[in-house]
Parts: sequence; structure tokens; C-alpha cells
Amino acid sequence: MGRGRRICLVAAAVLLLASLIPAYLWIHMRECFTEQTAAERWRGSSEARFSQVSCFLDESAAVPPEREYSIRESLENALAGESEERWVLAMSGMCDVTVTRDSLQVSAKGIYTTGGFAHFHPMQMVSGSWFDSQEVNRDGVVLDMQLAWKLFGGYDLRGMTVAINGKPVQITGVARPPESSVEQNIFGQTPTIWFSMDLMQRMGQEPRAMYIEAVLPDPVTSFALDQLKKAVGISGSSCEYLQNTDRFSLKNSIEAFLHPDSRVMRTSRVAYPYWENAARVAESRCGIYTAAMLFLLIFPACVLLYWVFCVLRFLRKKARELITRKR
Repeated sequence: MGRGRRICLVAAAVLLLASLIPAYLWIHMRECFTEQTAAERWRGSSEARFSQVSCFLDESAAVPPEREYSIRESLENALAGESEERWVLAMSGMCDVTVTRDSLQVSAKGIYTTGGFAHFHPMQMVSGSWFDSQEVNRDGVVLDMQLAWKLFGGYDLRGMTVAINGKPVQITGVARPPESSVEQNIFGQTPTIWFSMDLMQRMGQEPRAMYIEAVLPDPVTSFALDQLKKAVGISGSSCEYLQNTDRFSLKNSIEAFLHPDSRVMRTSRVAYPYWENAARVAESRCGIYTAAMLFLLIFPACVLLYWVFCVLRFLRKKARELITRKR
């Protein structure tokens, strides 16, 4: 083997190893965003096809809690023959609240939710558990670590009581903040509390859902997204629909790199929640990691093709020699 070929092989090996770095970053980024893999968790070992879809609404188009029933009814009709255990729906929104404990008072971000929210946003609990909005006693709330520390100076708070805008509620658990740096930066430093939409209603306020998420059977491409659009029944610049499933796939990551404007340009008035803003940043980063990985693999791929060509040419030559000898 000549010196030039040895240099090519060494260079190809170095670039191949270097490509593992962006490949690892791409895979790690995908694994961090469990909020985008609800369909995979819902499917489990089933061979059926499911998709995670979302609807983000402008405040002017946000829907009241009673709309949940009509949306569910529409989905049930569209999914005739499928039991409600075969799909999941969650609605949520955000508001500013004041959380008090005795004389302590903290301004916080309130996230009000319906039943399936925890499936889409699996929280890592420091203590206690997520509240169940379907229970008879739905006055449970979950605090983030920052709010828990400001009010109590600790995290083992299950069963203790705080007040939201003067309404006494019971703490069911304390949740960790998002783990990835992208989510942490966008989640922010504002103390956060989660509670049910039903509880907010009983506090005398009118919650309006701005974020609707669902995991639905998706026997053909875009079926799940189309059914969510029909069920919500809102269109125009006041809403935005999204297919979450496979958004970090290799194909979508390449598209994110080739068409970054599609992730930046906005044609709606919708304000995304923190998890969607973080996912969009992650999409852009995955696009960069994928492009870097593929760029580093170009030369090793060319070297591999060259060696395959050389081996085939060698085998062809040997085959001709064997045929000539037999003659």
C-alpha cells in the first residue's frame, strides 16, 4: 500500500471518529426532549401507529374548559371503534398567580391543566406525586423546587397547604426543573406551580386553554393531525397545528438545516409555551449536528466507495484469470 493510500485511510478514520461527536450530540438532544415522544410511550409494545399532535392558540382564540367535551366527542366520532383508552388528550394554559404561606407571598407562573398533561410532560418528582385532576378531591397542586424552597425552605411537602390567590390548596408533590440546558434557559427562573383547570374554576376564575395536545391513532399519514384540526375547529393566524412525532428524525433534522427560515418565520399570533420554544431551539441544533455529522462522513464514504471499487475490480480480474485458465 502506497503512502498516499495510507494517509487517506488515516484521514478517513479520523473523520469517521470525529463524526461520532455530532452524532452523539444529536442523539442526546433527542433523548432529552421526552415531551416530544409521548406517542412512543403511549404505543408501548403495540404495533399500532400513533402520532403526537398539538394545537397552540392565541389568547383571543383560547377555549374554555367546557370545550374539552366537544373536542373529545369529535375525536370519539372520528375514531369510531377505538376506546378512549386508545388515545389521550390534554389541555393547558398559563397565568400569573400569587402563592402564599402564612405571611410569605411569592409571585409565580401558574400552569393549569386537564387530565392527560402528565403523560405529555412527565415530571421528575423530588417528593410526592403528580396531582390527579380526575380525583374527587382535585385541590392538589405541584410546586417546582424554586417555589418550594422560597415558601418552605425544603422539598418534602406532601400534604402541606398553601394558598393560590387566597384559595387554600394541598401540595401533592414537588417537581424538578427541566434537565436540558435548552429547556432550563427557556423555562426561566420564575417560580412555577401546576394545578387543574377545575381548581382554577373553583377559585372563581375562567381558565382558557391555549395549548391542546393529543396522542391519536394514525393509520395513514396526517390522519391524527387532520382529526385534531376538525375537533378544535379553529383556523387562521390565531392558531397553529403541529405534528410532534418524528420532529427529531434524521429527515427532519436535515430539513431543519436546509430550511432554517421555516423554524424562524412566523405567520401566526400564537405565543408558544416554554416546551415548544425549547423544542424549536433543539430542532435547529439537531439540524446543525446532523449537517456536521454528514459533512464529516463525506470523505470516509468516498474512501469506502473507492475501496469497494478496488475490491470489485480485483475480484473481476481474478474471475477473468480463472476463466482464461479453464479454457
